[in-house]
Amino acid sequence: MKKLSYLLSGFVLVALFVASGCGDDDGGTPPADVVGQQLDGTWTIDASQTNQVTFETMEDRTDDYATFTLQLNYTVGQSSGTYEIQGGPAPDRPFPAVSGTWQFTNDITDANASFNITRDDDVVITVSELNTNELKFDFTFASGSNSGSRTSAVDGRWSFSMVR
Repeated sequence: MKKLSYLLSGFVLVALFVASGCGDDDGGTPPADVVGQQLDGTWTIDASQTNQVTFETMEDRTDDYATFTLQLNYTVGQSSGTYEIQGGPAPDRPFPAVSGTWQFTNDITDANASFNITRDDDVVITVSELNTNELKFDFTFASGSNSGSRTSAVDGRWSFSMVR
């Protein structure tokens, strides 16, 4: 009888250990959702600073983009979202549409690492810095992507430093 009591007590302890290890712990928010939620919001150019928008070999185009805003929206769990732009030298800008969609190009494994997103016009954007108040990204805009613009004015490597 005593052995049965010990055996039953041991079984109850094992069951408690197993049950305490089974919970709703999902391991936290996936890194893509963390990054996506950081991207979500309205981003602007700080026109009081120089080199916030550069073209090719560091040609400062900040003045041209003083009123430029980029609204990014992220869809949780989808690794994608939408964008809308306002301002800038239309139609001579490296954004062929005023709105569209984007998605993460690569798996986001670390919310603090650089990553790529792809716009719906297949332009790959490399985000090199993202925090609560700052977004830095660059991309190459290829001719033919924006048929309404003068390609010499927009064709090439762009870098944007934006603030919230």
